[in-house]
Amino acid sequence: MSHKAQHQKQRTVSMPNEQKLFQWLQKFDREAIEFANEQGEMLRSVPSSQIRKIFGTLRELELQLRSGHSDSEWEAKLLMMKPRVAYLAGRHQSVRNAKLHLLVSSAVDLIVKAPDSQQQKMFLNFVRLFEAILAYFKYYGGK
Repeated sequence: MSHKAQHQKQRTVSMPNEQKLFQWLQKFDREAIEFANEQGEMLRSVPSSQIRKIFGTLRELELQLRSGHSDSEWEAKLLMMKPRVAYLAGRHQSVRNAKLHLLVSSAVDLIVKAPDSQQQKMFLNFVRLFEAILAYFKYYGGK
């Protein structure tokens, strides 16, 4: 294994603490974009179909929210994002290194625990964050 490959394999992204993530879910900002850049670079060896599947589910939930047709299953579908990304982390070292499963799990928990009046805004900012991660993932040559 080349030195560069070893370095890439060992590199990890520092996760924002719960307070910082909560701030990003309240107000998406430049720091969140920088974090998305790091995440996207770390994920570049993951098959794009896997990342797009997760993003597709987020977009579907977003559409339900924006149209006012979110049902009682909306929260259950959101909660299912946690095991889906955990499964992905189990299959791909780069997902574990990027700690994407921890990000999704923490964000979902914060959104679900938030008062109903804040959930939509927090979820939409989470979708923005994930969209930025996906964009950087493609920029860095994601599979």
